[in-house]
Amino acid sequence: MSNYFDKQIQRKEYDELMRRINPRKVLEYYGVKNDYEVVEDNGEIEVQHSCLIDTVDRHHSNGDQNPSARMNLDKKLYICFSYGGGDIIWFIKIMEQTDDLNSIKHVIEKFLDDAVTDVDAFTKELDKLMSGDSEEKHAHIPVYNERILRNWRVAHPYMVNDRGISLDAHKKLQIGYDSQAVRIVFPHFWEGKLVGWQKRAVPPSEDWADTPPDVQPNGKMYLPKYKNSPDFPKSQTIYNYDLIKQRGCDTVVVVESPMSVAKAETLTDGTDLLSNVVSTFGAKVNQAQIDALKDFKHVFVYMDSDKPGFIATTKLVRGLHRFCNVMVVQPEPNKDMGDYWVQEEVLNVIDKAEPAFMKLAEWDDGFSRNGRPFKQKGTRL
Repeated sequence: MSNYFDKQIQRKEYDELMRRINPRKVLEYYGVKNDYEVVEDNGEIEVQHSCLIDTVDRHHSNGDQNPSARMNLDKKLYICFSYGGGDIIWFIKIMEQTDDLNSIKHVIEKFLDDAVTDVDAFTKELDKLMSGDSEEKHAHIPVYNERILRNWRVAHPYMVNDRGISLDAHKKLQIGYDSQAVRIVFPHFWEGKLVGWQKRAVPPSEDWADTPPDVQPNGKMYLPKYKNSPDFPKSQTIYNYDLIKQRGCDTVVVVESPMSVAKAETLTDGTDLLSNVVSTFGAKVNQAQIDALKDFKHVFVYMDSDKPGFIATTKLVRGLHRFCNVMVVQPEPNKDMGDYWVQEEVLNVIDKAEPAFMKLAEWDDGFSRNGRPFKQKGTRL
């Protein structure tokens, strides 16, 4: 209940910021140019202008001298017809080059108008949240123009030589390389639309440039392995889901990382289970992802061999076994699908998968429902 309530409060805070942000202040702050107002048939006002996102993420060849971006002042939505669009906080995140809302609150404060909403209305909403009667809203999923991927259509030698990802797999998954960020780009599609991307750091080598670290507010350097596009929907969606559904598969193999999916696409001959692999973007599995996997008749759960991977496995199995035929793959220690170079070797691991009912019986005999061992008297854990 506490976690649910915390999420609702965060959502409420987000909605309050959205309500108070003045779009004109935002445009002025970021130096809007070539701007003019357009009144739509429904009375809404939009400001057309030269794309501001182009100043931080170049995607126009001429600086967008013929304005192609719009800010809807009423709905507080921003769209560039060559890049994509989202709400005004999504836009501010892109301009500030971060996906952390807390880190840009000092910037957002510059754009706020009136104070909080009516106290009585807010109190009623708060009571509703605490009672559990309110349904959790789906977070906004941004949509991008696929043309933005053209700048990243390069296969980095780390992917090809060090990780063994084929050029064909690069093409199928549209994997690329951002030379400015010095990161591998994994585009993510959902329901036929580009909804974001993950950028993965490349390890140090004499053969290529190093990924530059981020500078934290305290001045310390930090190099995150993955960086997501703003409002990246990793908890609501599944990587490679669209492609697998297009293939008409009723069986799917679930792994943690997009890199493992890329290796599967490299090793598959098109007729084996490696052509049916999707990823949850890590070990933190959410209900929306479980619900999406219920579309398949057969699900092989193949998470990593560490503790987070085990907890993710138990959550997936318990959430799916009443809806699908679930098989549980026992991974080799310290080795995920992305570490294999031979098709037969990884298929042999999958072939040893055990039915969910056997694993459930095993877990219920010695583990609690959250995947942690029961504490027994006299046992040190």
